[in-house]
Amino acid sequence: MAGERPLLRFYHILRKYSMSNVEISVLIFIISYELGGLLMNERWTKIAFCPHCGNDTTHLLKYTDSFEGIYTFFDDEHEIEYDQNLPEEYHLAICETCRGPLLYYNHLGLNGDKDFPKSSLIWPKQKILTEKVPQIIREYYEEATRIKRRGSNSFAGQIRKCLEALCDDRKMKKGDLIKRLEELENSGEIPKHFIEMANIIRLFGNIGVHSSGKNIHSLPVDTIDDFFTAIVEYVYGFPSRIEEIKQSYKEYKQKN
Repeated sequence: MAGERPLLRFYHILRKYSMSNVEISVLIFIISYELGGLLMNERWTKIAFCPHCGNDTTHLLKYTDSFEGIYTFFDDEHEIEYDQNLPEEYHLAICETCRGPLLYYNHLGLNGDKDFPKSSLIWPKQKILTEKVPQIIREYYEEATRIKRRGSNSFAGQIRKCLEALCDDRKMKKGDLIKRLEELENSGEIPKHFIEMANIIRLFGNIGVHSSGKNIHSLPVDTIDDFFTAIVEYVYGFPSRIEEIKQSYKEYKQKN
């Protein structure tokens, strides 16, 4: 089969990034020659942020897979459901700085390769805090995500700064972060397990802030990231989601 060797090489690239076999299978499906993936003859690029290396880099398109997805719609006037085929595209690209694989998606794509510049990155996904989170925290966090893969100590220090901003927003008294976290727990803002997460962030953040300048590659940046976003979701996400569900239930009861 003509596509075996490049696909095999691509498989080993993905294994390097610790992707699961399911994730690899999805991407192999997208680029397989038998199912429509075509090796690019023209050079199509876009400048974008790469979550692998944390740089704004050139992303080079390697494969495009175009197909029609089936979508179900509901006709309110006639009270019937109907299916409609709509064009979609997946674009497989690589970062020209770190060579990491990137998967883009384009809904209603009709122009194949030419649609790549306006496509959206769907893997790996860069975490973005919702607008329910105060702007200053979102700004600090966005800065942290950009240095996550380039300097773990700087990332940990920046996430600690995000935690300080959260304490400011919840009106905790100024002072040592450990005291402010205790106040968050005592006031009922955050439960015990989340405070433990916050303290872990604080400890690693101290390492980052007081580092002698030598980058510490062993810091668990993904765990620090997960802990902080979990805390943010609990403080800002859950309350608004609860209110949305309560409102939906109220509307449902009014109609039935």
